[in-house]
Amino acid sequence: MIRYLSRFLQNPYSVAMSVLWPLIRPILRTQFFHFGDSKITFPTRLIGAQYISIGDGTSIDYHCEIHAEPENPDPRRPVITIGNGCEINGFNRIGALHHVEIQDHVLLASNIYIGDTTHAYGDTGTPILKQGNVYRGPVVLETGCWIGDGVKILGGVTIGRNSIVGANSVVIDSIP
Repeated sequence: MIRYLSRFLQNPYSVAMSVLWPLIRPILRTQFFHFGDSKITFPTRLIGAQYISIGDGTSIDYHCEIHAEPENPDPRRPVITIGNGCEINGFNRIGALHHVEIQDHVLLASNIYIGDTTHAYGDTGTPILKQGNVYRGPVVLETGCWIGDGVKILGGVTIGRNSIVGANSVVIDSIP
């Protein structure tokens, strides 16, 4: 009992989720486009789950935000696809209006931002917040890549198979 209490005090989210996961998982399966045999640790913010597909064996740690808000919703295809066997550590943000694909066995460290859009900036007399978003192209993280802590991956970028992106990088061009 003392060992269980000690684990709970060190990481209450993890311990609570291990107990509650069998109850939460069936509910999540009905919300997503596809939700395989994977695990999400809450608190994690999910927006547009019906446009998110997650494969088998993927783990999403606490305090992540996955935000799929398509400009042209199509219930037949996901906007964000996360493959099998991925490890997504805490405090990551993944957002898409069109397409973000994370293939199998991708490792994401913490504090990463991945998005296929950016804020529009065409009129200096209008606040940026009111200018909308600009789609920059799909983001694809190919199988086996490792993205270091604090990386920002912008639209129109493909990270090649088994590539490593070092901590605190801003990726604006594709990496083979």
